[in-house]
Amino acid sequence: MRTLLVLAPAIALVGACSTVALTPNARSFPFDSPTTPAAGQADVQGDVSMVGAVLGPEAVNSDLRYRRALGPRVVVEGEGGVLHVTNDGSGGHRNAYTGRVGVLAHPTDDDDVRTALTAGIGGGIAPVTGGWASVDIGAAIGGSNRWVRPFIGGDLSFNKVVVSDPFEVASPGGNPVALRLPDTFGARATGGVELGPADRTVVLGFSMARMIGLETDRASGDGSAEKPDEIVIALGAGVRIGL
Repeated sequence: MRTLLVLAPAIALVGACSTVALTPNARSFPFDSPTTPAAGQADVQGDVSMVGAVLGPEAVNSDLRYRRALGPRVVVEGEGGVLHVTNDGSGGHRNAYTGRVGVLAHPTDDDDVRTALTAGIGGGIAPVTGGWASVDIGAAIGGSNRWVRPFIGGDLSFNKVVVSDPFEVASPGGNPVALRLPDTFGARATGGVELGPADRTVVLGFSMARMIGLETDRASGDGSAEKPDEIVIALGAGVRIGL
């Protein structure tokens, strides 16, 4: 068992009143708007976000996403990301690495309001805590103005631990707590705005997610069998360029 004096990479959240471990989905910040490349075209997007639990510490998420339109209504995408813990302290490896492939489908040809349905599969790995697989489904709706396009969306995810390595973090009172990653269910709402033409776009956004543990995150011996249930907030910005 490894000992950490700080939270494990982007997964164990040491808040003001409790210490919990959560398994995130394959992307911590869904910067996936319904504005997509034209049929046969592609784009690439890079974004950075701050992610953390309410009253808890924070991590930085960076992500790179590639999308290609197979037709006027179907877009495939692939992405990879890095989550890095930023709170004070010393301990083990601070990074977690994620990847995802997915599809985005436009159910209508409405030129004024753009809608999209999404689905994806992926997972992540952290040297300290282990690895997990993730599936997600979602939807988004946004405007079609050339220069300013607000959008809102939501997604549901199930995150299954594949390899679990017990680890320790320091509780708010300073005592180590033995944790492990639990299977989780996530429900998330996202909002933001795109600025500029679709092929040269700055994206600003936020998300709020409820992450519910389906089993206890306690590894052993601390007398607690509670399942984690936390609100996680993210704020981010990105740039998308047509290829």
